[in-house]
Amino acid sequence: MVNITYDESAAPVWTERAHERILTGALVTRITESADGARTLFVDGECPRCRDECDFALSLETDVGLSTREVGNLVDQLNEESANRAQIYTVRCNCSGRHDAPVGKRGCGAFFNVFAPSSEIAGRV
Repeated sequence: MVNITYDESAAPVWTERAHERILTGALVTRITESADGARTLFVDGECPRCRDECDFALSLETDVGLSTREVGNLVDQLNEESANRAQIYTVRCNCSGRHDAPVGKRGCGAFFNVFAPSSEIAGRV
């Protein structure tokens, strides 16, 4: 296996490859919602750059003194179509592969975008 060195890069090719992996099932995105309305994006599978396994979680909570559900209700009131639009999320490879990453960093350094419908909730936690 070729050693891929750490490089913080957001090259468009990583998003293109991420999309290809999503289509084949090698990379999976899902959004879960807890009982209190907190949403989390999970991205699991093969990194589009280094091909190592990564498992990324991103809280979709906002800290504005309202619950995620309340914020979502406000957004929906402002734009009823918002729940049906795809959302773009930027994630970073956090694999445990050896990439000579700087101290305190994990993964190969690739940043890529994934798409998930804002209304798609995989399951309640």
